[in-house]
Amino acid sequence: MKVSVSTWSFSNYGFDRPEKLVDLAAECGIGALDLTLDDYERYFKWREKSAAEVEKHFSAFGKYAKEHGVEIFQSHAPYALFPNYIGEKFFENTLKALIATRAAGAKYCVYHPLIFPLYGKRDLWKDELDFNLENFAKLEKYLDEWDMVLCLENLYDWDKGEIRKIFISEISGLNEYLSHLNEKRFGACLDTGHLNMFGGNVAEAAEALGKRLKVLHLHDNDGVKDCHYLPLMGGIDWTGFKSALQKAGYEGTLNLESKPFPYTAVTPAFWKYAKELVLAME
Repeated sequence: MKVSVSTWSFSNYGFDRPEKLVDLAAECGIGALDLTLDDYERYFKWREKSAAEVEKHFSAFGKYAKEHGVEIFQSHAPYALFPNYIGEKFFENTLKALIATRAAGAKYCVYHPLIFPLYGKRDLWKDELDFNLENFAKLEKYLDEWDMVLCLENLYDWDKGEIRKIFISEISGLNEYLSHLNEKRFGACLDTGHLNMFGGNVAEAAEALGKRLKVLHLHDNDGVKDCHYLPLMGGIDWTGFKSALQKAGYEGTLNLESKPFPYTAVTPAFWKYAKELVLAME
């Protein structure tokens, strides 16, 4: 499988133009990128542009990447906390994110399902599910037209400054969401770090998602905080993970979403090491 890196993980390099993301990936032997669209705004304010301008810019970026042997395999759509996703503006920006993804050459776009705050009240997972299904129904016609797949990510939330487990923190919850959706247009992004914060096993999660698993966010942590360490540098048990991906029929990349620590800005050797580390996982 090809190793990829989220462009957010390169953010500490202080690049002045996005082509340098591709140059670094190529130098390190990284064959693909996950286009983190929130972070990409440091190079191009795509949310402020027209759909035509977005398409033109990301088509040029995707062409540059292809010419340098780097695939734009997936993207990460912008996400929002309540109440910032209420109203048409967030939906319009999601559509622009899909346009950017497609123009850059990718089919898969990672999406954070929208979460309701508790404010000390009852668990609102069913209300969240219904709200998200309405939103997905509006997006589906565009996914059909552009032949794309929206990949829902397993998440956590914050409540009064503390990490809160929610319905889609569990793979069973993510599968429940996906059971209501068109499997041609909706899939899963398994975030290994998020899963570990609630005691999940990454190999079991991959098998449970099966064919629904389209993309990955690979990182490790201490089981408490969302540290975004490299795999094998935290507490996750990676035993059997690659075998589980094969059983699931996974066809995506081994995508690293490691936190951009200050030392990653020192040398490309870090990412060359990261690539070999991931490829060596059993």
